[in-house]
Formats: sequence, structure tokens, C-alpha cells
Amino acid sequence: HYIYKSDNNSWKIKKGTWIINKPLAINGNLIIEGGTTLSFAHDSYLIIKGNIEAKGTIKDKIIFKAKDDVWKGIYVLNSSKKSILENVLIQNTTALTDGILNLTGGVNFYKSDVEIKNTKFENSIAEDSLNIVHSNFILDNVSIHKSVSDGFDSDFSKGKIINSKFSNISGDAVDFSGSIVEINNCEFYNIHDKAVSSGEASNISISNILINNIGV
Repeated sequence: HYIYKSDNNSWKIKKGTWIINKPLAINGNLIIEGGTTLSFAHDSYLIIKGNIEAKGTIKDKIIFKAKDDVWKGIYVLNSSKKSILENVLIQNTTALTDGILNLTGGVNFYKSDVEIKNTKFENSIAEDSLNIVHSNFILDNVSIHKSVSDGFDSDFSKGKIINSKFSNISGDAVDFSGSIVEINNCEFYNIHDKAVSSGEASNISISNILINNIGV
């Protein structure tokens, strides 16, 4: 089987190409080996009540994608340990809705600190490609490309966005509420609404950004 228990509170997905046909919920931490491709059916998603460690390499990326048209994305919640996404590609997410669960993001972190490096989010039809709530975060060399609404949404969080690129986004590229965030050395292209939307008692420090073809 593609997933096995590695210790008391951790699960591991071994390297390979795997099709996920139904929702996958992990009660504990999840490690995904480099070079893994997870292909999700239309109504499937990944929920982790713990942290995720998806550390690919430039040669052996980790890919999350839709088996058909879209899939319902990722939700990481209530983790005491920091999550890491490195050399990851996440494509074709829609919002995670199932019964009473109704999230806005294609990828969601709630009360779960996270560091995302060398990672691409592409073709999201969720309200936010990436949504981080009540967490500390670092986005370093992250690309968010083609989003039908907002690119990145930070609510009541603290973090840094560095060396990153946002392009072809139909809403705001980055949207903040109740957050303290530094943005440095980032590029914004073809944004239909705002490059940076700072509201609801946010404190945003911006330096060295390039913006081109912004709607507002």
C-alpha cells in the first residue's frame, strides 16, 4: 500500500505515483517522500490533523494534482509542529467543501505553522489558492499562477513572503486581515484586482517589489 504508519503519531507516503479516489484523513503527522505524485479524484482531498512534511528535491519534486479536472485540496490543522513544503507542485485545486466543512482555500493551514519553499501553486479555482489562518509562516520562492480569485490569503497570522511571484490572478494577489507580514523581493504580474490588499488591522511591510499590469 502507498501509505503506512512510521511511528505512533506519523504516517508516510512512499515514493511513487498514486491515485487517491476518496478523501484521505490523517490523524497525526504525514511525511511524503520526494518524487511522489498524488493524483486526486474530483471529490477527494487530504486532511491532516498534525503537520505535513513534503520535502522534494529539484529532481524529485512532489506533485499534488487532479486525476480529472479538479480536486478539493489540502487542509492542515491544529499542529504543534511546523509543516514544511519544499520543491512541491500543487495544481487544479478547488475549495474544500464536504458536509459541514466549508473552507475557502485550495490549500489551507489553520493553527499550524508552515514553511513553504521552492513551491508552485497553479490553476486554482478556489476562493484562495493558499489560505493561512492563526499561524506563523514563511513563503520563500513560491509561485502562485492562475487563480480565479485571490492568490494568497493570510488571516490573523504572522510571516514573511520573500523571493516570490504572483501572476495571472483574477482577485487580489495577496490579501491580509489581522496579520503582520513582511513582503520582500516579490513580483506581481497580471493581477485583476490588487497586488497587495491590507485590511482589518494588518501591519504589512513591503520592500523591493515589482508590480506590472495591476487592475486596482
